[in-house]
Amino acid sequence: MTSFMLKSISIKKFKQLVKVDEELDRVNVLVGTNNSGKSSFPVPPLAAQRWIVAELDALKRLQAGTAAELDALLPAILDRAFKGEL
Repeated sequence: MTSFMLKSISIKKFKQLVKVDEELDRVNVLVGTNNSGKSSFPVPPLAAQRWIVAELDALKRLQAGTAAELDALLPAILDRAFKGEL
């Protein structure tokens, strides 16, 4: 069974936190004074996390395919541009 876990979190301009980039491990405890920016946030159920990962993987594959198509078109577009055909 594959397991999924958040590996890092980035927080910018939230309450008193200007910019925080934190690597996460199996257990993390946030300690601070009241109103210092500590917040709990809901973590989706494991099934939802797996769905999100699958959707992101599909989007990455789509983006890679689109980038490859654009890279293949670039020489033809440049050729037509230098010939004054665009």
